Amino acid sequence: RLLRTLERWRLRLQESSTPATGVERLRQLLDAFFKVDAADAAAADADSAIRDCLESIDQQLVLAESASAISFDVLVAAVEDALAQPPRWQRFLGEGATVCALVPLRSVPFRVIAVLGLEHGAFPRRTPPAGFDLMARSPRLGDRQPRTDDRQLLLDTLLAARDHLHLSYIGIDANGGGQRPPSPPLAEIIDCLRISYAERWESVANSILQRHPLEPYAAENFVGLRSSFAGQWWTAVQAERAGWRAEKPFFSDRADPPERVDSEAVDVERLLHFYRNPARAFLVDVLRLSRARWIEDREGEEAQVVDRKAARNLLQRLLDAHLRGTPIADCVKRIAAEGQLPAGYAGRHALDGWSESFDAAINLLPGAEATRRILPVDVQIATLPLTGQLSVIMGKDGPLAMGVDEPNGATLLALALAREFLIQQGAISAVATASYIEVPAGEAPRRHVVAPLSDAPAWLTSVAEGWQCGQSAPLPLPARAGWAYARTLDRSGDPQKALSRAQELWNGGEGSQGVHNRGEHSDADFAIAFRGIDLPQLGAFSDWTTRIYSPLAAVLATERRK
Repeated sequence: RLLRTLERWRLRLQESSTPATGVERLRQLLDAFFKVDAADAAAADADSAIRDCLESIDQQLVLAESASAISFDVLVAAVEDALAQPPRWQRFLGEGATVCALVPLRSVPFRVIAVLGLEHGAFPRRTPPAGFDLMARSPRLGDRQPRTDDRQLLLDTLLAARDHLHLSYIGIDANGGGQRPPSPPLAEIIDCLRISYAERWESVANSILQRHPLEPYAAENFVGLRSSFAGQWWTAVQAERAGWRAEKPFFSDRADPPERVDSEAVDVERLLHFYRNPARAFLVDVLRLSRARWIEDREGEEAQVVDRKAARNLLQRLLDAHLRGTPIADCVKRIAAEGQLPAGYAGRHALDGWSESFDAAINLLPGAEATRRILPVDVQIATLPLTGQLSVIMGKDGPLAMGVDEPNGATLLALALAREFLIQQGAISAVATASYIEVPAGEAPRRHVVAPLSDAPAWLTSVAEGWQCGQSAPLPLPARAGWAYARTLDRSGDPQKALSRAQELWNGGEGSQGVHNRGEHSDADFAIAFRGIDLPQLGAFSDWTTRIYSPLAAVLATERRK
């Protein structure tokens, strides 16, 4: 019934009407959708106000003696205008505080008067004359001037104040942070006070002119007799005065791993997602924190350069086309026609360069063969049962992956896990390898080979225990800094050198060519989970890195294309 009524009125209100029938139609609309309970005083007052408004508009239309058609939008604008005006029956003075526009108050004294918004440009008010204002076209001596009237109103306000007078203006520009002057009348009042106090002005100026902090948590709000209504910041101010400066860690101590039920299986994709960023997995999956992320909306923008994200997507498109058996030339033409790359020569040059690099990378594959397989997983590693499906790209010798970046620990961990699952199911031999093809920009592609682990069961046990510990506290295992630690430790055997290399990637800084490298600690998830903690100095960091990433670093070999 509601939908039918809405549809009927939608069609009816699209029709123009005469002034006589337009207001009547609004009354019928009010009766059709609202039934006022007489016991509800607020609803009855609102209904009465709307009907009085319609009656007033009806009388104005009669006085106008206009017979032309009037649209529904014009009537709605008139109703909204009338309802926005304060009702005539509302009392100007009531109990408590009276909030109003600047009106003549000479005959109405108040104990406390506060006038807000006396900044330059806002007061005296600048009201542009209407197009039909004949007084603006031919001004005469004695005409009313709004700016002069405002100055008179401010004088009336000064005379009406009895105990306290508060005059304020916005003294700081919200955009640039620069100083903003007061309005000319207020500046004249300040100058008058300065002249009146003469040499005593310096001693009394601070009690007359007060600069209020912009933030409710500013320390100035809690100094001396000035008190703040934002009481929730009082604890922080007390802690700051006591000398506390360091950030409070997100967790104080590592809790024991939660007890798991043997029959409770974990999806294998969730396990891989966990090791890509253990801090994010703990915050989102375990604590169920919903954090706002800044996402740059670039839809509809014209691409200017092929950045690393665009290069990864481009490489993935070419790899998918190769796995489906689609000619690479056809895929290149489709990508060029989509407009995702820079226009003109820059886009064609980048696309040709990446397609050539991809062809060179494919030649690194043994036999240049690769297929995509969906691997069902139903295994148990240590006390952790795993289930689900895993999408694996299979080469001639074992699972493989491809990317534009040098592989990190999380990427190699996913490859090694896929190989171990394939070995357990008898799909490949126990001596099979896993490969990662790196396609760097402007360089020859490289093949990173992960040979069989020396002690695969112990490594799988560490992976399972890392997952279980990561369900009670953030696991200190960043993919970049952790892999740098394990790789440097495997090559040099010096834990201090490995720790120094991990610290470089964790903190970031200036690179060898003067380019600023963004540290891994600036990632939003690590910044929350490990706030106040220097992660590489944490004992658990080296422990988990040695258990999970070091076995992979020990069997990794890199082959560059000749």
